[in-house]
Amino acid sequence: MYFVFIVVIACHFTESGVFCQTTRKRIERAFTLAQQIQREGNVARIITTGDVCWAPEGNSEKDRIKLSEAMRTCLKEEYKLSRVYVVGNSFGTPSEATYIATAAHDFGAKEVYVVSSNWYHLPGRVFWKYAFRES
Repeated sequence: MYFVFIVVIACHFTESGVFCQTTRKRIERAFTLAQQIQREGNVARIITTGDVCWAPEGNSEKDRIKLSEAMRTCLKEEYKLSRVYVVGNSFGTPSEATYIATAAHDFGAKEVYVVSSNWYHLPGRVFWKYAFRES
């Protein structure tokens, strides 16, 4: 048994409290991947990103919730996953990659999956490879 990190890269809200289709697909993919990892006898830890909200100065709590927090709530409540964490105080690929690489090292994660889109992975892989070499 070993730890596996599944990093879910946020996209955006389409309106207050509503995920865009891309974010919803990434959440579903992370859930499917977590199930597969757990069936293999390993422990999946899901980490959500997205230090942005719909309207920082909004009147409702839904306006002010960060995308990463909303994704964590969704994975815990809708998908019934318990090991879901949030990347705090990071925005963008370099800081997310650095934070995750350090956390993966500290927790002893043997594998890290980054759930995103092709357009993210093409430029993003440079940052992720560098972050893991440095950690």
